Amino acid sequence: MNKSKNVASQVTQIETQLDFIVWRNLEFEKVNCQFENELPVLKEGISNFVNNQSYSALFIGIDEKVFLIDVLNPWVINLVEKCRNDAESRFNKLLSRYHEYSRFDDVLGLFSSFPFWLRGGLTDKIIGSIPKNVTFDAITTTVVDIFISSSSTLPLDNLRGGALGITGHTGYRILENDIKKLVFGDWQNLNSVCLLNTLQGAIVLAAENNIKGKTFAASV
Repeated sequence: MNKSKNVASQVTQIETQLDFIVWRNLEFEKVNCQFENELPVLKEGISNFVNNQSYSALFIGIDEKVFLIDVLNPWVINLVEKCRNDAESRFNKLLSRYHEYSRFDDVLGLFSSFPFWLRGGLTDKIIGSIPKNVTFDAITTTVVDIFISSSSTLPLDNLRGGALGITGHTGYRILENDIKKLVFGDWQNLNSVCLLNTLQGAIVLAAENNIKGKTFAASV
């Protein structure tokens, strides 16, 4: 009898784990697709920003703060918030299904035994860049703050050179590539932290913290 119970428990644990793996992989895919879909909007914003600059501004230099406030930051905030809302909604639907069938104890048991297993595919460097106590509500602010810090190194002189036609390969095209690295990461350095994997990591940590909070509440 005990052996049968143990086998049934293992099967239940595997089923639960698979459910959350499917959710995680779907979120990673959805976030990646959303980023790809929104990239043309950012490119257009960069191009319009350069074309609207006065010649004097282009010769003297483009104000980095103006570019970040007018172009880059709004795009990032809008994109991250969309992804956050969708991820939280699908996560809540997954949990509600377990509540509906009175199987939420399976979820609590899984995360109590293996608290960090959902992080598969995320490096320690990515996880380490995100506050450990992040929640779904705090994802947008957290991820945007991390991105703003990393975007301070953008070479905005490339915008000036490209707009004035000084460089053969336009400066803002070079800047687009630099921004792509900040957004999508550097394919030559798989350990690089970017907006994409920071958001993915924040979603996973928020899910973990959501479950851990319920685990703690259930144990009190």
